[in-house]
Amino acid sequence: MKKMKSLLPVLAMIIIAGSNVRAEKKILKNELPKTEREFLENGNDRMIDLDDGNEVQPQDGEGQPKFLIKRIVLKRPKDGIKPLVSEKKLNGIVKEYENRELGISDLKQLVKRLNGEYSSKGFITTRVYLEPDQNIQEGTVRLVALEGKLEDVILDGDTPKDRRRAFFAFTNEKGKVLNISHIDNGIDNLNRVESNSSKINIVPGTKQGYSKIIVESEKKKPFRFIVSYEGTQKDREKYRVSMEYDNLFGINDSISASYRGDMGKLAKKKGHKDEYAESYSFGYSFPFKSWSFSLSHDRSEDNSLFLGTTGNFNMKTKSRETGINATKLLYRDSGMKLNLSMGINVKSERTYLAETRLETQDRNITAATVGINGMFKPFKGIATYSLSYSKGIKGFRAKEDNPYNAGTFLTQPVDKSDSRYQFDKVNLNLSYYRPFYFNNQGITLRTVFNGQYSKDSLFSSEKFSIGGFDTVKGFPSSVSGDKGYSTKLELSYILPSDDSRTGQFLYKVRPYIEADLGKVRNSYNSYGDSKGQIVTLSSYSAGIRYYGETVTLDFGVAKTDRGRSLLKADPHRGFVSVTASF
Repeated sequence: MKKMKSLLPVLAMIIIAGSNVRAEKKILKNELPKTEREFLENGNDRMIDLDDGNEVQPQDGEGQPKFLIKRIVLKRPKDGIKPLVSEKKLNGIVKEYENRELGISDLKQLVKRLNGEYSSKGFITTRVYLEPDQNIQEGTVRLVALEGKLEDVILDGDTPKDRRRAFFAFTNEKGKVLNISHIDNGIDNLNRVESNSSKINIVPGTKQGYSKIIVESEKKKPFRFIVSYEGTQKDREKYRVSMEYDNLFGINDSISASYRGDMGKLAKKKGHKDEYAESYSFGYSFPFKSWSFSLSHDRSEDNSLFLGTTGNFNMKTKSRETGINATKLLYRDSGMKLNLSMGINVKSERTYLAETRLETQDRNITAATVGINGMFKPFKGIATYSLSYSKGIKGFRAKEDNPYNAGTFLTQPVDKSDSRYQFDKVNLNLSYYRPFYFNNQGITLRTVFNGQYSKDSLFSSEKFSIGGFDTVKGFPSSVSGDKGYSTKLELSYILPSDDSRTGQFLYKVRPYIEADLGKVRNSYNSYGDSKGQIVTLSSYSAGIRYYGETVTLDFGVAKTDRGRSLLKADPHRGFVSVTASF
């Protein structure tokens, strides 16, 4: 463990040493979620073919005549009443060139800076030009910023199906000043499905000052069959079978279904007949312009053996959850994306002992959630964030904390330590990823933080858990609490590679080391005091990942540290996770 701790600062120094070297290689499939990967690489494949014949052309600065320019006039377009770009910024740039002797190269630099301001706000086809028929020897320069408007968006073959996909993907921008951020959001909607990869070309339109967006898509098969194996917890090997289908209704939608079960039960191992867990999941989602909607339904069943005085009894817990969520894009540019999200989740839980339902253990919870989420690109990496507030509400058959008896008298008030149906909680999720390249090799930095806070006592479905493969590796089970957090710091090594077949294989292999830490506690102890026990888990791990086109592999060894005795964890625990997509 001490050796692994000492490696972290050493690798951090290597990162700093290589931080000024330009990254030249693409992010691998499955190394990041598709939306994050494409946002990080946004604009790299964009092609722009516009007529800039009236723009100031570069010339050799030596020997050019220069004239004293006392005044520069910039005529600026406005999108309605609001200026496209801050007038204060444009005026500040213009004033730097007034009362100076300027030549053609100086004017070119001025025009370039002004165009850069428009481009930084997404107006990449709005251009600044020198007005024709002017004599700058008089000391006045007249510039004009001409609006670049959108004539049309043409998707692939422009068939009825293509037009339907474009209608759902793009906001109505025809005839408006072209802002590439609005177009990029439409591309995001097209590329949200795994089987589609669209790129745009911007070409001159048929009308002066207008441009066309030509969208070309590379399509793969819409159906995927996915099998995965998880050997990440002792005696709890899992497998998952999933099916996904894209563009079922031709509106950039996706549908998925999956089953997750125990390998022990599948292999008919002793002891797994009565003790196992399984779950079914279904999901459907689609975008509509700046909105996206999703529907999900999950069912799970957890079976365990209860030891009684007269014999053994089977205890079964069945859970069901249905959720509907909507997300609205609030802001987007080349370096930032901000969304507003909202949704309702209806949850129920039933417990059976020897096939007899324990009605006193029934749980019906309805939770409403609102929050913000998004991503941005600091320090040439990508950061994601999500902040949400959830509240247990009445409705959809949700139970109440203080129901009436026969509509007349209140029941005994719930104790502070009792779990609440009408609860409040806040969740925060942060992540950051960045690759560093040097000497044909590199290092990737990945850090994750997840946290939850609540003053209420929560049911198990609302608690925050640590101890799983994605939080703190190496432990045989997980622990949960009303509030808590988990952090992850990972450094992976990008092996030296080249364009040969062996080099391409090595680029997909990533040795890594990782440090995990998590803490949870309940809001109240069993006596009703706000002194819930704090549980801390930590571990260190080393492993190797392989990011293939079909197979993704992750295996290694975790060394448990804090919390080992509490969960009776082994000092070292191997883990493996394999996913194959067909």
